[in-house]
Amino acid sequence: MTTITAQNVKKTAAAFEKKSPKNSLLIDLIVASRFAEARIVADAGIHLDRDESSYHCGPLYEALRRAAPSENANAQRRTDLHALIERLFEREVPLAQGNANSFFTLWNPEDEAAAIERTRDLVARVGISFRFGKGIFGVVGDGGTFLHAAAAAHYPLLIEDLLRAGVDPTVESWDGTAAHLVVKRLHHGADRLVACLRPLLASRKPDADLLGTLLDQVVTPEVGEGAAKQAKGFEKLLPGILAACALLVDAGERVDTPDARGYLPIDRFLLAMQQSGAALAPGWEDHVDDDGLEDDVYFEKLSFMGSASAQTYAREVVRFLVERGGASGRMLSLAATAQLPFALAFLLEHTKADATAPVNAEGDTLLHAAFTPHENRPLFSSTMTARMLAFLVKRGCDPEQKNAAGKSAIDLYAVAKQNIPAPRRAQIERALGIRKGAKKAPAAKKATKPAKK
Repeated sequence: MTTITAQNVKKTAAAFEKKSPKNSLLIDLIVASRFAEARIVADAGIHLDRDESSYHCGPLYEALRRAAPSENANAQRRTDLHALIERLFEREVPLAQGNANSFFTLWNPEDEAAAIERTRDLVARVGISFRFGKGIFGVVGDGGTFLHAAAAAHYPLLIEDLLRAGVDPTVESWDGTAAHLVVKRLHHGADRLVACLRPLLASRKPDADLLGTLLDQVVTPEVGEGAAKQAKGFEKLLPGILAACALLVDAGERVDTPDARGYLPIDRFLLAMQQSGAALAPGWEDHVDDDGLEDDVYFEKLSFMGSASAQTYAREVVRFLVERGGASGRMLSLAATAQLPFALAFLLEHTKADATAPVNAEGDTLLHAAFTPHENRPLFSSTMTARMLAFLVKRGCDPEQKNAAGKSAIDLYAVAKQNIPAPRRAQIERALGIRKGAKKAPAAKKATKPAKK
């Protein structure tokens, strides 16, 4: 085979495929220890996902098999093979190609025992201090170790095994330490959250901010899959989240220390809930006509924050933080803005605060806070919004009280209602005391339907 260069790689690959249509040029070069040429082929994106019946594996597996244990131990010693391995990781080439002989099943949450055995094999080949390039399947992070991979997969036994083997838990990838990956990868659920965190806490830095990072991660099922499935997601998440918060606080994480922006953990949690509730299913604009969002069925799918399960989840996390001393001056207005009446009711009862008092320098009340950020998107749930508004009015809030800009909650509703399904507007209007025959609020400008891509 001729020597492969960047100039002739495509022509050489075409000739190779004509001669051996079922084989992989990339794997053949790796097997022949022609690693610099293999990297050229990988850079060109050729045969990255092709394995061969003669090898029963993919190119990354073959490259790692040929890496001596010391190959990656010294960051200054970058051989052609080491550069090839990193490039394959950067291109997110999977270790397993779906056949029985692939030895790395780290991403199968039901097979941790196999992951431990095969990771030991991998460590023996590339060294305990091996660090990934731009990520394995995009979740470990640039500069991550095997410990990061185990943390991202929520494998507590593998984490303990790697710590015993000597992997440094203080190493940071672009995504933080292994402990940070544990609290950031909640798509695995929260069942093994505490078990994964506990062995990593002793090595955390004082400013690790694991509690705040955890509370930033509000994970729900995919928006648009239906209220019942959304609710189950919150119900399953809550016990593990509360247990992890307790573990972190008991280990020294502070609930009363603000981050660089001045937000306490409770503020960050409420902001995350607001942003999660504001996440709309793709294509929601197709359900908006000149009169607003009229598709009730679709509205229910994207307004999962209105479920009792989501509201209970928010209230219990807020309760934990407040009872541990993490109350903040922003939390009332943030709870109103995030459409969380359960949490808001708890906060008002706990703090004995005046629900009618302005919550900021602009003179906004909690009623204003419920509408302010929602002029251009559907309210999360008109049912929960109405429930919260009725609660605040009962606590003495006046829907006609104006802020410093001269706007009342009724004025803000006049703008927001264009994004509420017509049959559901009545619930909010009853809560605000807007009745048929009463003086109408100023007409809002009709929503402009976003252009379809």
